[in-house]
Amino acid sequence: MNDAPRHPSFAWVVAALAAGQLLTWAALYYGFSSFVLPMRDELRWSEATLMGAFSVGLAAWGGASYAVGAAIDRGHGRAVLAGGAVLAALGLWAWAGVREPWMFYAVWVVLGVSMAMTLYDPAFIVLTKRYPQRYRQGITALTLVGGFASTLSFPVVAWSMPALGWRGTLVAMGAALLAVVLPLHWWALRGPHEPPARPSHDGPAADITLRDALRHRTFWLLALAFTLYAFGSAALWAHVMPAFASKGLRQGEALAVVVWIGPA
Repeated sequence: MNDAPRHPSFAWVVAALAAGQLLTWAALYYGFSSFVLPMRDELRWSEATLMGAFSVGLAAWGGASYAVGAAIDRGHGRAVLAGGAVLAALGLWAWAGVREPWMFYAVWVVLGVSMAMTLYDPAFIVLTKRYPQRYRQGITALTLVGGFASTLSFPVVAWSMPALGWRGTLVAMGAALLAVVLPLHWWALRGPHEPPARPSHDGPAADITLRDALRHRTFWLLALAFTLYAFGSAALWAHVMPAFASKGLRQGEALAVVVWIGPA
């Protein structure tokens, strides 16, 4: 009798990971902009100081990505995605208690690592390894659902701030990750990988190493393209709410614009 845990169906795994992407992107990436002005007003920190912490988080995200990918390659995808949800929740709770800039920067190192463990890439890799014949459909679904994270994040934070304050809103966001994303990741990724339907014969490119890739011009051009795209995207989302405020738009008017970016 085989006592190994049964793996949920492909559709349920994709649904669980998609819900996790929606919530983690909303909390960790898109949510930052909504906290800049309340933190500036309460703590009297400059916007440059606040944005600098987010930049540190993005650098930590990039720096941790290689180790995260290596861990998933060794078969620890479930632990990576579940552990990332825990680390993200702890980071958000620590953010809620910051009093000094150094504390804020330390928090964003933690949050940056948690982003490397949860946002898109690790989920894509896990899907590819678990479902080598069907991963494309899964990645498409995760990207589609995750695209609505900005549509979720800005209104929810705006509605929560008056009742909870910015610190209480962060505590609630951390609790949501711990109560929803952690169990979804842990449940969805139990059980064995799906075996390939046939041996892979993708040629030598399938076994290329990082050392090999670094020798190719294509690698560096792709790296440059992704870097420039990430620069523009991060700059937009980090500054979007303060930028609207600087133009004299009320929060409701700003929300009426940003909620449509996800569907677009």
